[in-house]
Amino acid sequence: MPSSKDIQYARLGKSGLKVSRIAVGCAGFGSKKNLDWMIEEEDTLSMTKKCYDAGLNFFDTADSYTNGVSGQILGKAIKQYNLPRENLVIATKCFGAQIEQEEPTTLCF
Repeated sequence: MPSSKDIQYARLGKSGLKVSRIAVGCAGFGSKKNLDWMIEEEDTLSMTKKCYDAGLNFFDTADSYTNGVSGQILGKAIKQYNLPRENLVIATKCFGAQIEQEEPTTLCF
């Protein structure tokens, strides 16, 4: 696992925000009972912490990833591990209608 000294960062425009050049894609955060390639919540929680500890601070999610479940799981990881929100960059996208479902079953692209 790379350490934070191995991670390269870039400044985001003139904002001064320092973003890891590698983003953690959260599209796979979910449940295998919905899609067999999803990563279970318990595993994604610890994975998020490991990524942060390695120096990654850029996480990519969207409301269309299993109807927002990936973002909810990312939020749980931030809370559970008390990750400093001011040190995280969370990219998101809003597009397409979201369908009310008890169990999210698909990525809505």
